[in-house]
Amino acid sequence: MVRLIPGIKMRPPRIEIRDLIALSAVSVMILVLFWPVVTLKSALLKGDYLSQFYPWLMVYSESVKHFTLPFWTRYVQCGFPLFAEGQIGPLYPLNLVLYFLLPFKAAYNYSFLFHLLGAGAAMFFYMRTIGAARYGSAIAALILCLGSTYAGAFINIANLQSLAYFPLTLMIAERCAGREKPGTKIYAALGFVWGIQLLAGSFQMTAYSVLFGMLYFFARRYPFGPGNAIRTAGGIIISAAVAVSISAPQLAATAELAGLSMRASRTLDFALWNSFSPLAAIALVLPSLGGIFVKSNSVYMGMSGLFLALVYFFSRENDVRKRVFLGTVIAALFFALGKYNPLYVFLLKAVELYSFRAPARLMYFVSFFLAAAAGKGFGYLFEERRNDGIKKASMAFFLITGISLSVFASLKVAFKFFMPEIRETLQKYVETGIYGKEFHRYSLDHYMAKLDLLMNETVRALSLASPDILYSLISVATASILVYVLQRESSRKKFLVNCFATLVIIDLVAAWSSFQGPFKNLAPYDSLAPREEKIYDLLKADQSLYRIATFGPQKELPEWIYFNTNTAWGIDSIGIYTPLMNRDYYLKMRDLGIVDDSIGTVPPIVKALEIYRELLGELNVKYVLSSVNLDEAFLKEVANENGLHLYILDTFLPRIRFEPLDLQGIKGNDRSVITGYDSGRVEATVSSGVEGKLIFAEKCYPGWVAFVDGKKVKIEKDQDILQSIRLSPGEHRVIFKFDPVLIKILMIISVLIFFACIVFLIRR
Repeated sequence: MVRLIPGIKMRPPRIEIRDLIALSAVSVMILVLFWPVVTLKSALLKGDYLSQFYPWLMVYSESVKHFTLPFWTRYVQCGFPLFAEGQIGPLYPLNLVLYFLLPFKAAYNYSFLFHLLGAGAAMFFYMRTIGAARYGSAIAALILCLGSTYAGAFINIANLQSLAYFPLTLMIAERCAGREKPGTKIYAALGFVWGIQLLAGSFQMTAYSVLFGMLYFFARRYPFGPGNAIRTAGGIIISAAVAVSISAPQLAATAELAGLSMRASRTLDFALWNSFSPLAAIALVLPSLGGIFVKSNSVYMGMSGLFLALVYFFSRENDVRKRVFLGTVIAALFFALGKYNPLYVFLLKAVELYSFRAPARLMYFVSFFLAAAAGKGFGYLFEERRNDGIKKASMAFFLITGISLSVFASLKVAFKFFMPEIRETLQKYVETGIYGKEFHRYSLDHYMAKLDLLMNETVRALSLASPDILYSLISVATASILVYVLQRESSRKKFLVNCFATLVIIDLVAAWSSFQGPFKNLAPYDSLAPREEKIYDLLKADQSLYRIATFGPQKELPEWIYFNTNTAWGIDSIGIYTPLMNRDYYLKMRDLGIVDDSIGTVPPIVKALEIYRELLGELNVKYVLSSVNLDEAFLKEVANENGLHLYILDTFLPRIRFEPLDLQGIKGNDRSVITGYDSGRVEATVSSGVEGKLIFAEKCYPGWVAFVDGKKVKIEKDQDILQSIRLSPGEHRVIFKFDPVLIKILMIISVLIFFACIVFLIRR
């Protein structure tokens, strides 16, 4: 017999037509803001979106439309296991459906919109599940989607897809909170959601989501007593087993790549990169100023939203969820502080878990539960008409606002009267604490220039003439007036309801379009076309098999030839940008300045092209595209357009070539002809009168196999990074192919488990 906890509802409230109307209003508002995305005129095409997700998803779209997966791509790093990189979510069910059925641009745009709307819907229904009022639930969904949680710049496509399911894990926890023995189906459902999150593309954010989901789960199960912890832990193990079973092929592939990447040798400094500065908390009131103190991961929910969250936390209701919300906010903030939290640094050193960077990303969970608290607070004030908590919430609101404005005023005074001293102090810090340190790879002049830029941005952010600051101050004043009137007006008439709701919406829209949001990452599709049309046409007219190498400062190179972006234009490059690039390739190529492990490129050494001239030729590099004029005898300039120079390299060698083992035995009739080539597979015919080796200028990576006349042969490394095989005299048919057998076996097993879970959950 199932025993229930008194006062806890077993089932969520019935969804009514008015709920759907409220959710539809939220969805329409989001679609209106993203109307250029809806109409396919614009998309997320800046920053990491352009240099990773857009080109990689284009390859993915082409693959699934031909009933295959991008296990390997030819376009970057002399070949790269794109499937293993994982951020595109190659096995994520919704990706498979959308990119198979829709044209690429529609799939790319609508996938983003679908998950943004889905996250809002999941938040709305989660709020209704925990008994939140209807319009309070809508407010929470709006804050989630348009505040710093999803509209914040740090949320990329992979993060958005994975985190959209976080509210569902909380709904499942709520579903079993009132049951002493929830049953296997509850834990299977939880594991199923976790598995989908792992497939969606962001392993790091999914790991965080699982961690906080488990904490929430245990907190909601605690009323049954400590003895229940063992049963709950057993259920969590079932959930983890289901999640791993569903996502096993992706986990195995990514783990293999990570073990061979730069992540395998990361240090404490890497793990603490982009910690959440305590000064960034000012973004609760002044988002444009707070964003200066942390890289993108701000926290903003509107001034009215902040007050509503405080109302919930200061209410007198003995609600266990209030303690869970507050505890989660504190825990997430504790970890997000990173290097600013000595205890966190100590714990990190103790466990030596350095693979995850950017602790500030944990501010997602701070923002999420503050949004949920705001939704509950709105319901308390204007739907349940409760008076408790208003006075204390008002005091806390004015205290937070006052401290923020005091910090603003202090900074303004300091920068006005002590600018030289501040600059000198910061310059000394740059010289001793940044320049020359790990992951700070550039010259001292580079960092001094960045310091000057930061100082100028801070001065602008402190200016009362700044539109962002001006709006923030108006918003603060308006919200303060509403809070003051609210204390006087105990009945809280409909006018106040409309004022609070309107201010929440205005604040969020303003933040979306100005302070942070994806607005700055939107660009028209027609802006992608190469401006260097003559150079582009020359490259596309060359039908031979070749690669390009770029040279020069990143900011001076056109985007269409930069790392990964070249993929979208069907041009093979030896450059790459990914946190999981192969370590051996990075160490071999870093002095050329053409590899970026998501920390930045190493500036090319002097005479890099001359030093690496022979190696570049062996990597099948035919063209060098440079933003600076190169006066080298081994480079022949063939075009110059918009400051971009196109050179032909005189050491260019074919992608497959035969080299005799005995150089004295060359007879002059050796030849190799490629008869078929695509990502992950090449066929060639080779003939020679002497014994030698056949070099395939493709990255050597586990999973590649080679066949000579139908017989499997051993692949050896050439130049530490390429592939080669031994060949006897005569004519041979050679095949190289990338065939990750274990991953394909795991895919079959995981698909069976996936559908078995669906059948089990539907039947139960």
